[in-house]
Amino acid sequence: MAYNRLIDHTEVTADNLADAQEACVACDQSAELVPGCITWGIVYDGEQRGQMTRWPSDRGAVCLGGGSSWGDWDGDRLVLDDPDEHGNAVCYDAYGVESHRQA
Repeated sequence: MAYNRLIDHTEVTADNLADAQEACVACDQSAELVPGCITWGIVYDGEQRGQMTRWPSDRGAVCLGGGSSWGDWDGDRLVLDDPDEHGNAVCYDAYGVESHRQA
């Protein structure tokens, strides 16, 4: 069984903003990075590369291929804006592991 892992943790500053944007594999997240963000790569399903970001406002995004899914951080979980097909909240931990909780 493959476990997700965290890589390339970056606290974005005015000085490293351009480098952080270049290193961010999620183009939609990269375009929105500002000083104060924390962004990091994740590896999931063995060797697939994704990206997670937390903005100073506690908005967040996770990208597991394709476009990012957006939501708000609630403690250590990113709760996506869009629920699952049963109306439950879709959540991700900092490693990109998905869980669901009743709304």
